[in-house]
Amino acid sequence: MGFAHTLRPIEISTTDFPAVSTPNDRLDFRSESTFVTLKDPKSRWASGRRQSARSDDPKLTRFVSILKAVSPPDALVVPGGPDSNRKGFEEACRALEIPYGEATQDPEEKGLVLASLRTAGAARLFESSRDLHFVAWRLRVKGLETLRHYV
Repeated sequence: MGFAHTLRPIEISTTDFPAVSTPNDRLDFRSESTFVTLKDPKSRWASGRRQSARSDDPKLTRFVSILKAVSPPDALVVPGGPDSNRKGFEEACRALEIPYGEATQDPEEKGLVLASLRTAGAARLFESSRDLHFVAWRLRVKGLETLRHYV
């Protein structure tokens, strides 16, 4: 979800199922979009206190719909919170033999960190749309300076 919804790591770790809206929840069976209402979004502006993220990935929507159906109603999407989310990410990287973390064997090479999912999601959005305003809207950022860090 961090990749497709371009969520920050803390947003992934604190999202519970009531904050996730699938087509089944909206009785919109033609839609392939999943929405996440962010509980405590990072924003300097009072108008930005209520934010949501959207993914149009049909495979993710089906996966999240199934996961939501078999999980307790108030459960976290990623159980355990921020620490276990990071540890799970590192275990997956280790199993796939992908360099991870701030320091790797090669000082010139940086490994993946959980925040890399947001950056990769932004790059994928830009590659598919070629629309910086669309990418900025999906990332929930206002300035082009901030957007430059992602694409």
